[in-house]
Amino acid sequence: MDLSTAKSLIEGAVIGLNAYIKPGGIYRYAPGTLFDEILCNLITLIDGLVKVIDLGNKVRRGKLTVTNTPCKEVVINPLKEIFRTCNTVHPQYVVPLVVGVWHWD
Repeated sequence: MDLSTAKSLIEGAVIGLNAYIKPGGIYRYAPGTLFDEILCNLITLIDGLVKVIDLGNKVRRGKLTVTNTPCKEVVINPLKEIFRTCNTVHPQYVVPLVVGVWHWD
């Protein structure tokens, strides 16, 4: 997995975000900034996902153990970068992508 995988995951999340309005969903034409904030979060996450993919590959190859994996690199750093870029973080959209990439087979 590499940058193209991260971009594909983000593209899927953005397509899901832009999907037809559904109950409980976020509508892009609704007043407010929630849609823009989540979109910024997802786009900013690409570099963080690449790092998580690299760490996950090291664990799968046996070069790193899960217990020795720095949680800061997996979860905290991507969230901090999103906050620096977007001034707000929506972890309910970001963390599932990170966890999904981490456990990707």
